[in-house]
Amino acid sequence: MRSICASLCTLLFCFTLIQAVAEIPLSGTAAFQDSLPIPVFSAFEGVVYKIPIKRVKLGYGNDILKLPVVDTIHWDRIDFPDSDIKETPFPGVNLTQGFGIIFTGTVKIPKTGWYQFATKSDDGTILWIDGQKIVDNDKDHRMRLRVDSVALRAGTYPVRLWYYQAYPTRYGVQLDGRYYHDLGSEDEGLVRDTVTLSQEQLLFAHNSNQLLPPAVHLLDSLADKLRLNAVRRISITGHTDNTGTPAYNARLSRERAQAVQAALQKHFTDRQVAFAVEGRGETQPIAGNDTETGRARNRRVVIEIEYY
Repeated sequence: MRSICASLCTLLFCFTLIQAVAEIPLSGTAAFQDSLPIPVFSAFEGVVYKIPIKRVKLGYGNDILKLPVVDTIHWDRIDFPDSDIKETPFPGVNLTQGFGIIFTGTVKIPKTGWYQFATKSDDGTILWIDGQKIVDNDKDHRMRLRVDSVALRAGTYPVRLWYYQAYPTRYGVQLDGRYYHDLGSEDEGLVRDTVTLSQEQLLFAHNSNQLLPPAVHLLDSLADKLRLNAVRRISITGHTDNTGTPAYNARLSRERAQAVQAALQKHFTDRQVAFAVEGRGETQPIAGNDTETGRARNRRVVIEIEYY
């Protein structure tokens, strides 16, 4: 696996440079056909539900199973590309809007390791493997690709895929998967990236450990990108300028690192990602503290990301 990018100087650059290896151009053919080993999906059975207009945009919910079943369909594979409802009927379904399908099947994993799975759909999809939610691409939207990764041992696992179509004028649903990376030993194959968040990007108010709204938005976007990769560990280190006492700066830098940790960690509650935080205060400046420009550069949070 290669890293998202070699080195990132600021988070703003991060969003323009990140090229997640998991952004897969699903089309009418298997997107991963040149990668080995390949997870092998069985044929799928799909139970079709009629969804009332008043709840059609809500996506998946436990109440779906209580809705009327209108049909059962069988597909050799889930690969129905983006289509105009006026030109292409949805295979096996005599509806153009207000329906959902729960597909069930299996996937054979040929080798223990990390695997990526992708859904591309209009409207929503959710993929579960062995009862674990792997890809959440739900809710009302245009054709959209979502990818996520999971560690699996060799074997055969049950697969469930939720798909629904809200309103016209287009629909489509595709599913694919590929082998991603060996599980490896503790440090074998690790790749690291560094992202530096500068106070110039309005991270925190003066002398505060509370993230400002622009910083929350940037961290949410960063987390979305990181979730496309097999992240092992995220280390967060806070730094300050030399205004104030060393003890105060050490405490403030750690509290700011903890705030960044909390903003990222909420996106990884379903993952085994280790987090570490540290506050180094004013001890490691990257610019002189004799100008406001230099002090602003020194007020920063550094995020180090380790991947499998």
